[in-house]
Amino acid sequence: MQSICNTCVQTITKKSPGIQCSGFCKYSYHQKCVGLTIDKFKLLKAIPGSNWKCPTCSAVPATSPQHVDTPSVSSTVDVFDDNDHNSGGRGEMSVANVIIQIRNELRAFRLKQDELVDSVSFCSNKITDFEKTLGDVKGLVEKFDAMKEENEDLKKQVISLDSRMNMLEQYSRMNNVEIQGATERKDENLISVV
Repeated sequence: MQSICNTCVQTITKKSPGIQCSGFCKYSYHQKCVGLTIDKFKLLKAIPGSNWKCPTCSAVPATSPQHVDTPSVSSTVDVFDDNDHNSGGRGEMSVANVIIQIRNELRAFRLKQDELVDSVSFCSNKITDFEKTLGDVKGLVEKFDAMKEENEDLKKQVISLDSRMNMLEQYSRMNNVEIQGATERKDENLISVV
């Protein structure tokens, strides 16, 4: 199907290439009829995803009812000529470029996803190590508490045994007599001295 310029009502061909409006009208125009320079026209054709609006659509404000009622069809510019008809239809180059861009973005997304998985795995390993260390510290605290209780028990036993030993010493000396003032001599016999 051949496209016709909305301004001059002539067929768009390879010799007189055209561009389709991405605004609400979706009409096709010759490059010359809308005053596009060759350089700007080639630039619009080369950049995938670029939008071009005809002068009529450019003049419609964003809040106009025509603008609001029109469904958004595509964000790509459909630039076509006779070559496009041979390759299967207009806009095919834009779709191919969009697909390439999507694939590139998916590759970048997968790389970011792999980095994120590595980061989460690293954090998970660190948390596992921390849990192990925390378990070891908890075991040491439990041992410390047990040793503290044992130490308290041992202190009580020492106090009790010391008291008991003092009592036994006092009991063992209950029948003893202490004599003071007697001179001490070498090889003396205690019984004869008494």
